[in-house]
Amino acid sequence: MKLPKKIVALVLAAVTATAVASSSVDNGSSEAQSGNGNQAFGSTVELMPARQKALDTMKGKKVAFVPILVKGYQLTENCGTTMQRTFDKLGAEFKVYDSNFSSDRMISTIKDLTARKAADVLVLQNQDLGPLDNAIDRAQRPVSTRWCST
Repeated sequence: MKLPKKIVALVLAAVTATAVASSSVDNGSSEAQSGNGNQAFGSTVELMPARQKALDTMKGKKVAFVPILVKGYQLTENCGTTMQRTFDKLGAEFKVYDSNFSSDRMISTIKDLTARKAADVLVLQNQDLGPLDNAIDRAQRPVSTRWCST
C-alpha cells in the first residue's frame, strides 16, 4: 500500500523536528550540559545543512513508538511502518511497544523504557493524555531526577 506523500512528509517533519530539538538541547558538550544556553545550531541556520545535521543526529539513536493500539488499527500500523522505514534509513533503532488499549500498560512501558534508558526518543500516541501527564513529565526530566518520590 502506497502512503500519501502528505503522511510521509509529516513523519519526516516530526523526525527532523525531534532531531533538531535533541541536538539543540544536548550536543554532547559540557557547556551544553552546564546549562549556559549554547546550542548545536548558531543564530543563523541554512535549511539544507541544518536538515542534514538534524537527520545525522538520529544515527545510532533508539526510538520507541508506544501507541495505544497497533494490531488491527490500520492508521497506527501505517504510521509504524512508515516510521520503521524512515528511522532505518537514518540509522536509528526503532521498536514498537503495543499498549493494547491499556493506559496502565502504556504508563508502565514508558516508565520501564526511561528507567532502563532503553530509548532516546519516545513517540507516544494516545487519545487521552491526562493519565500520561506524569509519565511524560518524568521522562523529560534529567536522568538524575527521574522516578524519585516527591
